Amino acid sequence: MTTMTTYVFVYGTLRPGGRLARYWAGMAEPYMDDGAWRLPDYRLVGGGFPFALPSPDRQNVTGAILRVLDGHEEALLAVLDSVEGVDGGLYERVLGDVYLAHNPEFQVSAWFYRPPRPETREHLPKVYQNDWVAHEAAEEARHMADSDWCECRAGPTYAGTVRCAECWGRIRTGVPADL
Repeated sequence: MTTMTTYVFVYGTLRPGGRLARYWAGMAEPYMDDGAWRLPDYRLVGGGFPFALPSPDRQNVTGAILRVLDGHEEALLAVLDSVEGVDGGLYERVLGDVYLAHNPEFQVSAWFYRPPRPETREHLPKVYQNDWVAHEAAEEARHMADSDWCECRAGPTYAGTVRCAECWGRIRTGVPADL
């Protein structure tokens, strides 16, 4: 008897390396490349975590596919439903087709989570490039303005000073900066 493989498309904090990825550990594994999958006709909005909303202008959401390990389908979906607040109405789990970015002909059907009433999330800020990982990196860079960098440009300032850790260490020990 053959069993159907279950896939889950994750696009935010559940992506591999994300702060909630621990919830699928041992029950699923990344399928192919993280960030290489696209959910068509959706876009991302959000603050501390993203929401996939239908896209009227045919945008695509970037994410990862998890392949659910045999025998873990029910348990994993129950855990993810709980993490995503399905019972409380934060998200709903739906089945959709996702494709491999560098080969759009390669598609799989996967579960993913979206808000049950997208109009309630329209006011949230857009997520940069519809990619949560790229968005978080851009937000981190934005928060580290030029004033947060040492004048040597080698790194961020250290412990509330105006110097990076290396320059601060030189100042404290009296080692000349040109060494």
